[in-house]
Amino acid sequence: MNKLPEKLTLLRKYNQFSQTDVAGKLNVPVTEYMNWENGNCICRIDQLKILAEMFGVSIDALLDNNKTIVIPEEELMKSAQIPSFSSNASEKTQQMSTLAEAGTIQMNTVADAAQETKVITQQPLSSVAQAEPQEKTVDPEEEEVQEEEPVSHRKSTVRTDGGKKKNTLIILGVIALLIIAAAAFLLLMGGFHSVALSKENRLAAGDTWTMYVEQNGKITVRGELEGASSFSEGVQVSGYGSHAAALSDKGKVTDNRFSSEVSSWNKVDYIAAGKNHIVAVTDEGKVLCAGSEEACQVSSWNNIEKVYAGNETTVGITNDGQIKVAGNGEFLSSVTGISDISMSDNLAAYVRSDGTVAVSMLGSGNVLDTSSWVDVRNTAVGSDYVIGLTTDGSILCESADEEFKAEVTGWKNIRYLAASDRTAVAIDRSGNMHGAGDNSCNQYENQNKKDDENQEDEQLEAPKNITVTESTANVVIKWDTVENADSYVVSISDIGELPETKNNQASLSASSFTDGETYSITITAKPKSSSKAKESSTTMEYTYAAKKVQLTTPTGITASTDAKGWTIQWGAVDHADYYEISLDGSQPQRANTNSYIYDTSQIISVGNHTITIKAFSVNSTYTESEEGSGVVQYEPQLKTIPVMYIQGESTYVDSGNPTVDVYVGMDYTYQDLDSMAGGFAAASQRTLQDPTGTVHIYDTTTSIQIYLNEQES
Repeated sequence: MNKLPEKLTLLRKYNQFSQTDVAGKLNVPVTEYMNWENGNCICRIDQLKILAEMFGVSIDALLDNNKTIVIPEEELMKSAQIPSFSSNASEKTQQMSTLAEAGTIQMNTVADAAQETKVITQQPLSSVAQAEPQEKTVDPEEEEVQEEEPVSHRKSTVRTDGGKKKNTLIILGVIALLIIAAAAFLLLMGGFHSVALSKENRLAAGDTWTMYVEQNGKITVRGELEGASSFSEGVQVSGYGSHAAALSDKGKVTDNRFSSEVSSWNKVDYIAAGKNHIVAVTDEGKVLCAGSEEACQVSSWNNIEKVYAGNETTVGITNDGQIKVAGNGEFLSSVTGISDISMSDNLAAYVRSDGTVAVSMLGSGNVLDTSSWVDVRNTAVGSDYVIGLTTDGSILCESADEEFKAEVTGWKNIRYLAASDRTAVAIDRSGNMHGAGDNSCNQYENQNKKDDENQEDEQLEAPKNITVTESTANVVIKWDTVENADSYVVSISDIGELPETKNNQASLSASSFTDGETYSITITAKPKSSSKAKESSTTMEYTYAAKKVQLTTPTGITASTDAKGWTIQWGAVDHADYYEISLDGSQPQRANTNSYIYDTSQIISVGNHTITIKAFSVNSTYTESEEGSGVVQYEPQLKTIPVMYIQGESTYVDSGNPTVDVYVGMDYTYQDLDSMAGGFAAASQRTLQDPTGTVHIYDTTTSIQIYLNEQES
């Protein structure tokens, strides 16, 4: 058994350091250091060296399970110094020498000097003896961390020999050599590889068995499993049918089907057992595989974070969310944004990044509809059913077996989920096991632990039914009231944490969001200060879509004519910056106001015309209006103008002062004016002798020139 955790705890408490203190000196999260003391993982050699210096012991004394570190029981001499956090070697040596000279530290020489045991005798001086600082225990899995019992409750052993200074120096020399040798060995072997107790792969199920990794790293096997005795400790387990595998905290794999193949694997961080193969991810993101040749086409994969194994299928998810598939993976051809996958011979279920679930049928059976599922964390599939575990620990299930479905969905506060064929199992937050379906081999035991010492503090239910409503001015977030919650805190990525509120809703300005941007919204329910309950949180992904308002359809279309042309007008639309107007379906023209003038070159003919108008805004809040339309009549002004007759080079005016009626603003050819042969033109413009030409009549036109044929002189 590894005694390093016990030694670390003992030395830390003797030196009156908190876990937070030690973690700070090592520049690691306190949870990581806690895992060292809990035995869930082991530190690196460089970290071990710092710990040895910090506690005033050798690396060998920490690592060798045959060496005992003994805590003093009697009072230290007043001249003794307590080892400090100093990393300075000379300072540390000075401290150790001072203690040795005071008779407070004695090195006990045993048969082999290499097996020295550092023994610290006497109690700390009353002047420096203090109560151990209160430690804040943090566990990302919400599982209770059990501290070692106080030093005062331990039975201590004191070992002495002569305490001669010469012997002490000899032993210190041996320690230095051992440190150098240990460091060289570790460098040669690639150093320590430590794998923490997983938040995933803690529970596995096969056709006749289940395996669960307890919080202390012990593996519990239920049912009938070939090679069950091989699975005693680990940080992850995985299985499929009769195939089972486990991962140790040192990155080694145990497998009951491919033991010889996996024995050489090192530095493994993640495993998955398929029907006929085993696959693993190394600390470098590479993938190892043994078994099915088809499913093991993974040697070129890089930057892999997780792997999943099914029947002749391997799926990998990269660090940036990309999907890699080897073997029979046709069912994944159109699937994107996957965060979790579970597979059986007949089904594949995958959780999307938004918490929804899709199911592919790989064999025969009823189609399972999971389209309404939301907030799902992971899934498990059997022969003909799919189970979903939500972020708040609830269970969703789709199955033709209503009794099975009802039993499974009754489970609450679930942390881990697994399934195989006709058996589904789960572990709740209190460590209780739940099972449904086939139990012919005693694969599961429905438990209900009553021991209060093993129970976690009650946790508030996570906020549910979070909704987000947008208006042009605000974004309002609402959720269901959480029983026994005293207040709530809303945190939004890229925006920050909103003020704590007693209400189950929060509002902030729409200007805080960017249209099309995705945000993570976390709602945390906080208990009353007097309550022992723990807070709980729910996180959702939200993509902001700016509220759009459609502009009003233009109405009141009218028309008028003057010398400039034909003017179209309509009622102004609120918030409109410009309009598009079309005449009889022609190419729309832009108008910056609520009017537009068609000049004579754009006018088709006298009579009725259809006008269509749309309103637009440059503000993205507003969308273009519906098309407004109206029928208006083009009827230009009628004007009577005199005619001058011209023959040859002479000009004369008929005594009868002949006139002709024309429409102002219109183009005319001579045939339109008079039946007389010849042509006409506006006198103020030019003489038009080409009979095919036209003339435009303006307000300033005072006469028309008529050219008579020579035959009609």
